[in-house]
Parts: sequence; structure tokens; C-alpha cells
Amino acid sequence: MRLDFGLSRSNLSAEMQKAWPYEFSLQYSVTLSSGGSGKEEGGEGGGLRTMLGVTNQGDKPFEFQMLTHTYFAVDVSRFLFFFSLPPLLFGAYS
Repeated sequence: MRLDFGLSRSNLSAEMQKAWPYEFSLQYSVTLSSGGSGKEEGGEGGGLRTMLGVTNQGDKPFEFQMLTHTYFAVDVSRFLFFFSLPPLLFGAYS
């Protein structure tokens, strides 16, 4: 299942448009899957994938940064694996 959320300058209040005077579009996609790539990498299958796309639709350049947090509760005394990186161990020696 995939959900897409969008935002553009026309969705902003007049106050926010004044604070951010750039033409842009933003799309945030959240995909939930019940199986697949997690199993091949040693996981339990299924997954959550997020993607953010920002497009400058105006003539003025702007910088954009994003920071996200999953808000998953994780027991740090267990193994954590990041599938795009080599396996890492966190908190096992604490």
C-alpha cells in the first residue's frame, strides 16, 4: 500500500507564503509492504519505505534539508541491522 502526501505554495497560508517566498512542490510517499526484500537481507519481511521529493518550480534558487524520525521503539541492547550499510552492533557491550 502506498500513500502520497503533497504540498505546494498554494497550500500555504498568507503568513507562511511570506515566510517562504519560493514556488515549490513537495511529495512525501509512504509505502507499506507485507513481504519481500527484508527476508533476503536477514529481516522478517515486509517493510516501511518513505520517500520525499522536493521540486523548485520557480526562478529563485533555494536550499532544502530534511530530517525524519521513525518513532519506532527499539531495544538498544539488541542487534540492529541497516540493510544499505554493513551490519552494525549497537549497545551490546553496555
